[in-house]
Amino acid sequence: MPTDAGRRLADQALHLLTAYDEAIGDATGAAKELRGLVRCTAPLVFGREHVAPLVAEFLDEFPAISVDLHLADRVLDLHEESFDLALRIGRVSDTSLIQRSLGHVRRVTVASPGYLEAKGCPQVPDDLGSHDIVQHTGHGTSTPWLMTDANGKSLLVNLTARFAVNQADAAIGAARRGRGIVNALSYQVDPDVRAGHLIRILTQFEPERLPVALVWSASRHPIRRVRALIDFLAAGLRSLPVLG
Repeated sequence: MPTDAGRRLADQALHLLTAYDEAIGDATGAAKELRGLVRCTAPLVFGREHVAPLVAEFLDEFPAISVDLHLADRVLDLHEESFDLALRIGRVSDTSLIQRSLGHVRRVTVASPGYLEAKGCPQVPDDLGSHDIVQHTGHGTSTPWLMTDANGKSLLVNLTARFAVNQADAAIGAARRGRGIVNALSYQVDPDVRAGHLIRILTQFEPERLPVALVWSASRHPIRRVRALIDFLAAGLRSLPVLG
């Protein structure tokens, strides 16, 4: 039975052979129809709401290509797990990755109109300590909320959650039902904010925006089917209001 290292080596060899075949075809004018598998990853909510629909459109346009889209709220290693590209939210410090910028999102604090009517609206971050807090715990641990102070400097707000859950959707749903105040990424709550189910609060204390980008390995020049998906996703995602 092949080991993980063996599977990665086989995948890399197949990639090199495919890239070589495409380069020869391009050079001789004998480029073939794009075909084969592209593996990509994206955050759970953003991927489900925005990336997956675009991938479906891409498959209609390129019927000989298959896409394996893995949605997860953790950063997956493109090299170790053999992904061709990823959508990343936040600053990418890995210099082995090439980035194509798509826009920005930000961390926002929201609560339902009913909750704010019943419990009042916090005016400064320190007020949050006297409110019901709904916490998305991510990988199972609670983290401070990143905000800014009155001078615009970064501020970590440590809070005790009345309700903690490891899924962003569940945390946002609890806030929508009036269970407390939640901190989330702007795209995650955008539909509820636009519908009036949630209200952004403490907006003057929001931290700076987070970049959103498509990334791929600098040491692994994307073959044509991967480049096609990169171009398609970039064109579709850059027009999203949630990335403004």
